[in-house]
Amino acid sequence: MRRLSLTMIYISVCTTSLIGQASAPTPAQKDSIEAAQRAQTLALLKRLDSLQQAKKAIHFGLSLGARLITDTHDKNFRDVSIDPVTSNLVKDGTDGMDIVLSGVVVATPFSKGAPFTRRVTTITPRSGRPADTTYTTKSCFLCRIGFIANINLASFSPDAIATFNHSLEGGFGISLHLSDDFALAATYERVFSRRLRSNVEAGKPLVVKGETLTSISKDDNRFFLDDNLNAGSFKFVFFF
Repeated sequence: MRRLSLTMIYISVCTTSLIGQASAPTPAQKDSIEAAQRAQTLALLKRLDSLQQAKKAIHFGLSLGARLITDTHDKNFRDVSIDPVTSNLVKDGTDGMDIVLSGVVVATPFSKGAPFTRRVTTITPRSGRPADTTYTTKSCFLCRIGFIANINLASFSPDAIATFNHSLEGGFGISLHLSDDFALAATYERVFSRRLRSNVEAGKPLVVKGETLTSISKDDNRFFLDDNLNAGSFKFVFFF
């Protein structure tokens, strides 16, 4: 009975050993499994990167930059006044440049496939140690180009340290992405202004119903009307 029990134990151990040897992968099989796992991981990450880049085709942010009004001084002036000596209408000139804070939206339709490098870490089945695999998409300068639209929030100039816009001002242009969070941009803009009507001439007295005026205000619609000036701007753009 004891000899039968020993025989049964011996058969069980041999069977277990054979099953374990049959189920254990060979080194070649381990290499094949590792290669398949890496290929699946890279394919999944590339797909996720593609979806992530598609989401980043539209960017929102803020910009700060210099703006130069390109219209002539006939339209672009700081203020007007009446000379108390000659009673002539006088325009106060301005340099036409200020600093502008804007809200921006940037579209990068060519950003799909933008260059980047990703490092993927996997566990090698044979050694149980981590192994790094890297892949890099091809470089693409066009991927950095975007189209920008901006709405001006406030302007800073020697005339007024900070002026928050009460009218809708903005423009559009081209941007160049230097990183995920920063870009340079150049825009064409329209700037709200109050200009003199064509029948009002600077350098002459302002006579109304035979009476020479001694003061004038930009709010007086008899002499002023709303207008838009042309401007160009160079901006530093920061994305959210």
